[in-house]
Amino acid sequence: GGVNSYPTNDSICNATNLGTVPSNGATPTTAGNNFCATTEPGEPNVDNCPTVSALTCDESVWYQFTTSATVGEITITVDNTVGIDAAINLYMAPPPVTCNFADLVQISNANNLLSSDVTLVEPCLLPNTTYYVQIDGVDILGDYGTFDITVSDNGVPTSSPSNDNICAATFMGDLGTGTLGPVVGTNDCATVEPNEPGVGNNDETVWYSFVAPPSGQATIDINSIQGIDANFSLYHTSGGCAFDSLSQVGNNHNDLLSFDVDFTEDCIIPG
Repeated sequence: GGVNSYPTNDSICNATNLGTVPSNGATPTTAGNNFCATTEPGEPNVDNCPTVSALTCDESVWYQFTTSATVGEITITVDNTVGIDAAINLYMAPPPVTCNFADLVQISNANNLLSSDVTLVEPCLLPNTTYYVQIDGVDILGDYGTFDITVSDNGVPTSSPSNDNICAATFMGDLGTGTLGPVVGTNDCATVEPNEPGVGNNDETVWYSFVAPPSGQATIDINSIQGIDANFSLYHTSGGCAFDSLSQVGNNHNDLLSFDVDFTEDCIIPG
């Protein structure tokens, strides 16, 4: 990209729109630079320094794109870098889309200390959703320069698990009749719901339910794990699947010595 004093996309509200990423396609390669870029009040993941000559000053520029209705694995590529050791921060803009920093949900970030180019791969972005990309240079290693940016989709649609939402929890049965399961599960591409308890914006939760036995004792065993360091929270419901009907009765925060979970709760309400 050609050098451009004060890039037009220095402000998030002037983010360069890369358009909708086509399924099994890519946005046109777009040349950019962050020469003389600044930071804004309230901008996340930057050093709002008093002078642009300070070593830790950040010089961020902004891009946005929209996923398709059949979004697959998304790859953001910043390459052909000259001068800048590029770093990426990716944010979701929940509807209705605004350019207010307070409305953004950070999804992930990436930089590559072995190369000034950087690639960010996201397998679980939401369909028909706007995302913002913040590009800056790694301090001291390469604060500013020119680059190209492309966003691509591998064409393999992704979906969340069927028990992603509490009202669609997988029912395992009545524990009073004996051991339940095993049930094969995954939380790949799972999300969190508004007002869901005990989670952060980037957590990936799935839900299961069972009827408690007369003894009031239940042992929860999560094993044969691949990729996830499992932990769970156990709730009693006063009726229905609304979060305000839940009362937490137990939890098992991840065991640092094992990814598996084996936990017994002695005081659950029968039935």
